[in-house]
Amino acid sequence: MLRCSSPVVNHIIKYIFSYLSLFKNTKYIKSYTFTVCIMKKPISATIEEDLIAWIDKIVAKDRKKYRNKSHLIEIALERLREEER
Repeated sequence: MLRCSSPVVNHIIKYIFSYLSLFKNTKYIKSYTFTVCIMKKPISATIEEDLIAWIDKIVAKDRKKYRNKSHLIEIALERLREEER
């Protein structure tokens, strides 16, 4: 399930998914995808070259899991935040 920082958007997402699930695997809708754009703010960071090479290798190896370097770094930071809770 998608998440967003806005409770209103979260409610709308839940409603749409529950509505669409009524029709899934019928002759009308075989599958569906739903994407919410969440505003992101670009940042800059200085990172050692060997770490950048490692990131490039991970992204190249698993393009389905990581869209790009920023996506991999964002996932890593989310995991770190979860560990600290």
